[in-house]
Amino acid sequence: MTEERLSSLATTSIEKDLINTLSKNDEKFNEKIIDKFALLKERKIDLIFKT
Repeated sequence: MTEERLSSLATTSIEKDLINTLSKNDEKFNEKIIDKFALLKERKIDLIFKT
């Protein structure tokens, strides 16, 4: 496991409350992320929350 992947997993774990909130507010949130990921050739996306 690379350091970048480990860092991304840690960020996801830390921000799980935010992800859960986004999922509750948008019923299709998970599907949108999966669809976006599936369309990429390089299957790495930045999940950065912007206000």
